[in-house]
Amino acid sequence: MSEPTFAQKWSVPLAAGACSGIIADVATHPFCTVKARMMVQGAQAGKGTVYTGFFDGFAKTYSAQGVRGLYSGIGAVCTGAAPAQAMFFVGMEVAKNIGESDSWVVNFASGMVAQGFGATFWVPMEVVKEKLMIQGQIKTKNTYSGSFDLVSRVVKAEGIAGLYRGFVMQMLTYGPFNAIGIAIAEEFKKLGPADAGDAFNAASAFGGYAIASALTNPFDVVKTRIQVQTSNPEMFHYKGGWDCFTQIVRNEGALALMDGVVGRVMWLTPRCGIALTAYGMLSEAFSRKDPEASE
Repeated sequence: MSEPTFAQKWSVPLAAGACSGIIADVATHPFCTVKARMMVQGAQAGKGTVYTGFFDGFAKTYSAQGVRGLYSGIGAVCTGAAPAQAMFFVGMEVAKNIGESDSWVVNFASGMVAQGFGATFWVPMEVVKEKLMIQGQIKTKNTYSGSFDLVSRVVKAEGIAGLYRGFVMQMLTYGPFNAIGIAIAEEFKKLGPADAGDAFNAASAFGGYAIASALTNPFDVVKTRIQVQTSNPEMFHYKGGWDCFTQIVRNEGALALMDGVVGRVMWLTPRCGIALTAYGMLSEAFSRKDPEASE
């Protein structure tokens, strides 16, 4: 039998990844909104609404802005989530094909490679959505009417590089996050029976990503502040990741690096669990429709 073409080999991961990304991001977007606001509020020095915790932030956001406020930046997500998640899963499949798929090292490496594949689309999406997310809480110098307005103005002022602000911190945040999450999830799966169904696989993914979310929270705090700082340079003035880290510790205390951790766990745990579970189910469904793609 002839070797499958590129389209036959990768059409299923691309299609399943794109669909799972949209499903997961839209379903969990409100949690991400509150998470982002919690992570930046320590720098505002009383210049905006202060949340005492995740649930307080959720309630105040809904009370002040309604559902629209909780879904700030959803336009960028709907545009970027599909290609980003598709490339993420392609990267994961590429890495897993290098060695034994049940190896801890390979599972860890696959998370790092997968993030690298998806970062091309994820970083601009993060920059856009987070700038929009904080507008209703913090009095930003630059405000935007929506995702497309923000993109055009950022590109005009900073060039394409402005959409990739915090790229290194994005990799340092989500590279280890995905690596840890995937590796732990795969280990959890080994604890179940060989014929474990989707429910057990989903629980394994939830557990792995919950642990990874908490462990990598400090990186996300730094990343988020760097990516939104041009919205209000008077409030956020960091020269880079290390400068941001030291300023947070010096001015707000080390515990500030865990700001938004509850929101991050509540966002990423179901988000990644949904994405992985949906990817598995959709891959199986799409493969049945196109048997050549799975050969």
